[in-house]
Amino acid sequence: MIRSYQDRFGWKDLGKYPVHHLNGHPPDIHRARLHVVIPGYDEPDTVSVINSLCGCDAPPCPVDVVCVFNAPENCGAAVVKRTFEGIEALREFASATGAIPPWMCLRAFEAMDLPARKAGVGLARKIGLDLVCSELRGSPGDHILVCLDMDCTVDSSYLVAIDRHFCTRSDAVSASIHYEHRWPSNASAGQVRAIMEYETHLRLYTNLIRSTGLPYGYHTVGSSMAVRADEYCRQGGMNTRKAGEDFYFLQKFMKTGKHSRIQDTCVHPSARVSHRVPFGTGRAMAEMARDRNEPGGFLTYPPHVFTVLGDFAGRLGELSAGREISDIAQAPQLRDYLEMEGFPERLASIRERSASAGSLIRNLHHELDAFWIMKWANHSVTTWTRRCTVSEALDEWTGKGDFPEGLADEPEAALMFLRDHDRRLPFRD
Repeated sequence: MIRSYQDRFGWKDLGKYPVHHLNGHPPDIHRARLHVVIPGYDEPDTVSVINSLCGCDAPPCPVDVVCVFNAPENCGAAVVKRTFEGIEALREFASATGAIPPWMCLRAFEAMDLPARKAGVGLARKIGLDLVCSELRGSPGDHILVCLDMDCTVDSSYLVAIDRHFCTRSDAVSASIHYEHRWPSNASAGQVRAIMEYETHLRLYTNLIRSTGLPYGYHTVGSSMAVRADEYCRQGGMNTRKAGEDFYFLQKFMKTGKHSRIQDTCVHPSARVSHRVPFGTGRAMAEMARDRNEPGGFLTYPPHVFTVLGDFAGRLGELSAGREISDIAQAPQLRDYLEMEGFPERLASIRERSASAGSLIRNLHHELDAFWIMKWANHSVTTWTRRCTVSEALDEWTGKGDFPEGLADEPEAALMFLRDHDRRLPFRD
């Protein structure tokens, strides 16, 4: 599988760029089970994430850490200079006696002239992941590809928890790892409120998807995901999107029915401001810092958008008994949207390739995927309803299911509740 992937989809320029072995010796790639890939573009701090990994509890097998220092061909001399300074800082850290534990192999991949039209976090992740896979050709045993970012820190249990999860959950091919944003001690009250609202929005959105019964209620945070190497190759590897690469990447694994959650450890992404990608945490922080004039201003999707969808998704089984879309889509807004998307016409072909009621449901879930859900939500807030503040969404949603009353009035309490709630979810829906 790995060999055929490299021939068909693997990044073809791996041999063009140097790989630096920062702790003195080439890694025995076949002995390592965990391979942590960390992209780095114009990073002000390249050491903290490695220092955090070095402080982890020792896993039972060696760990391969690959830092992919990258920049587009048109980035400018200042970015190149800062990037090489980051590599040098990492080299100096690695050369300190005892800094790198004996179970870690630390490498830096240097790709400083990537095609401008493709350069970005998706390509950087792909380069690192494909590099590892290219070295695993013919390797026996199970190998886990782990995605992390350079602005993160991790809990000391991070490596052991990931290793244990994939060793004990043989049916898990991929995982979303629990995350909690961190903010600096000198952050202003407005900055703290902003990241709280943004993370609350992410968690609320994911839980609202879970409430529909569709199998896509998992977090898709690029610094908090892992996948088996053979399944990575089977699913065609990482895409090269400049942003949103994590969303589209993990959606493929959710469709297998074997995606999972790792909740007994934590990744702590930074809440820094960034303009390097069109969306995500950094861009959200930048826009909130620029645009917000009052607390509670971050806009999200109203829960009733997902209530309407959940009512429809809960009746999909009726389609196996000959009923039609118009019979089970009770809300006219959803019925009109499904017709606009041509869903009733596609239902005939979905039925033809479904040998049983169970396979019909699975095929319908493949159609109504995470991207489709996002399109439905975006359509809804531009046609029949509106975006609302995080506080308004919490006010509408709390009191239902596991969510207690009063969360809308306490932003920190709401986020802490959602973090704890997500830690207690089953490892798979």
